Amino acid sequence: MVVKTKKPLIKGIEPLRKEVEALRGSEEKYKTLVAASQDAIVEVDERGRIILWNKGAERIFGYSAEEILNQPVTKLMVEKHRERHRKGFESFLNENRKIRRSVEGEGLRKDGSRFPIEWSLSNWRGNGKNMVAAIGKDVSALDKAESKQKQAEELYTAFANSSQIGVYIVQDSRFQFANPKFQSRTGFSQDELLGIDPLTIVHPEDREMVRENAVKMLKRERFSPYEFRAVTKGGETRWVMETVIPIQFLGKRATLGNYMDITERKRAEEALRQSEEKYRALFDSAVIGTFIMDAETMKVVMGNQAAAKAFGFDSVEEAIGVNPLDLIPPDDREKVFKIIVKDMFEQDLREAHEFRVMTKDGRELWVSAVGTKILHQGRLAGLVSFTDITERKRAGEALQESEEKWRSLANNAPNIVMVVNRNGKIEFINRAVPPITTEAVVGKSIYDYTEPEYQYVVKEILEHVFQAGGTGSYEARWVGHGGDISWYETQVGPIKHNGWVDAVMLIMSDITERKNAEKRLKSSFINLAETVSRAIESRDPYTAGHQRRVAELAQLVGERMGLDKDRLQGLYIGGLLHDIGKVSIPASILTKPGALAEEEWALIRAHPKQGYRILEDTNLPWPVADMALHHHERLDGSGYPHGIKGDKLSLEVRILAVCDVVEAMGSYRPYRPARIRKEVLREIKSGRGTKYDASIVDVVLQIVENGEFDFAWNGRNSRSTATEVLVH
Repeated sequence: MVVKTKKPLIKGIEPLRKEVEALRGSEEKYKTLVAASQDAIVEVDERGRIILWNKGAERIFGYSAEEILNQPVTKLMVEKHRERHRKGFESFLNENRKIRRSVEGEGLRKDGSRFPIEWSLSNWRGNGKNMVAAIGKDVSALDKAESKQKQAEELYTAFANSSQIGVYIVQDSRFQFANPKFQSRTGFSQDELLGIDPLTIVHPEDREMVRENAVKMLKRERFSPYEFRAVTKGGETRWVMETVIPIQFLGKRATLGNYMDITERKRAEEALRQSEEKYRALFDSAVIGTFIMDAETMKVVMGNQAAAKAFGFDSVEEAIGVNPLDLIPPDDREKVFKIIVKDMFEQDLREAHEFRVMTKDGRELWVSAVGTKILHQGRLAGLVSFTDITERKRAGEALQESEEKWRSLANNAPNIVMVVNRNGKIEFINRAVPPITTEAVVGKSIYDYTEPEYQYVVKEILEHVFQAGGTGSYEARWVGHGGDISWYETQVGPIKHNGWVDAVMLIMSDITERKNAEKRLKSSFINLAETVSRAIESRDPYTAGHQRRVAELAQLVGERMGLDKDRLQGLYIGGLLHDIGKVSIPASILTKPGALAEEEWALIRAHPKQGYRILEDTNLPWPVADMALHHHERLDGSGYPHGIKGDKLSLEVRILAVCDVVEAMGSYRPYRPARIRKEVLREIKSGRGTKYDASIVDVVLQIVENGEFDFAWNGRNSRSTATEVLVH
């Protein structure tokens, strides 16, 4: 019986075995996928307890399988949402049909942190029980990416709207966007531009060129901007530089354009072209040899006739392409190469250097050259100017060869000859000023014998000679033993060895007598000016001493304002002579009592111009003529004779204006009584910062309050007018 039924049983079991093996294989794949998934894969039973927990869930939530299995699934939910999620879960679990659902929510990690999560849910029945399978994806990175995308879009919009370059978008041959700068450049509003063909704003003659260049740039066949003429809404033609690139806009292919108005640059280029033509003419006709050498090839790319002639070339064209280093003797070539590369191209020192050169026909010359780096036709280049110093060098070499003769000559020279090194130490002096001996001077600093106020002058001159190799001169006072002071005029020149300045030579001439004579001359000139001032005032007894008192007050104000001695002296002379033009006014008018007729006032108002005519050709070292012409001008332009104002009035003129008013108002005039102190001060206070310089008024008020000047406050209280204040 068993034998008879054996085959049918085996046949019935075989399909079942295959199903079991297939299920077992499917289960293995499922477990492998679950284990390898980066997302959280969770299974929940009908009690809401977690029964499956993969590595992805462990990574996302922070719980290990041991910690979370058999725990309620609500443990993964934020507390305030747990009840709502629990009810939704129960409803989903009790569905009688298989359904799938996606939900977004907020997950809760083991460490208490929250994060956005997206769940994919499906229900199923196993072993007679309802279960839920959930796949959770942490979407924090996605939210951040979306946030960054939004920020990027907002940033681009802000950038485009604030850009100083015109930005636009064209799609289907029509404007779709234009930023404010593009609108202002073209004169069209965004609403007017939308839907317009971009070529409409291009000059008709340039449209085909613009179309071709734009296509090439979009195809990556052109990378540099192109320039064209555009026509604004108002019909004005402007020059524009533009670039375009392909973009995606609202899901479609579009063109992003950058649009820059270069009209001013074009005008500047045209002006530069005209200027270059002028300077090229100057360059070609200059008597100093000048050439331009390319920094990369080290060859001459441009030169003038003087340079070509100096190096023995028949023409400038013959010199083009020559490497200047080929004209340097081999022994000096390395040194000159360093000068060119380091001083000119790297540091742009613009210092003079001396070296030998060989002409085309073999003659040796010494030149002094100065180079500076420039841009020539868009390339780095050096502009070199040089002069032939061959004769000077030969003379120097001859002098060096006959050093003993030079010393003999120096020792017997009528002037003091001194050699000073780079540290300011005296290395040689042919003779000293008694009672100082030459031995006592050698090795000492030159500044030990120079008055402190002149030391900076000496230092600047010596540094200039050492650095530039040129010459200089100065006047300074020399301090001897015992404090004796002498004036010396000093000529300074370089002493070179192999082309480099090792020391400087000073040739000192005693000018003490000349300085004393100048001092006496200045004193005599002041006396003469005072005499002239008194002679002028002798014609008008009512203004006797006025110019002198104005001069003294102005000098006192200038001292308080920190003017140097020379300007103070000029201010004093200007005060003495400011009314010199009154010599042209009849004495009968100057001394006339009572009111003056209009014609008489006109003569008095003309005295500044008359004074200017008298003084303009005197060649005085101070602007005395200007002081005489403008001492009745006011800061606000209300003065005369020209009504000029503000910074056009010199400091000396502004000082004299206030001092003249103060002194004149306090003095008696035949056409008005003197003003009392209160009236005078009221006038300058009321005009402070308007008619009169505020800082000068403040100084004068301080002088008055401190009683530092003898004013003639001897007038009676009376009404003054603006005309009287201007004329006195």
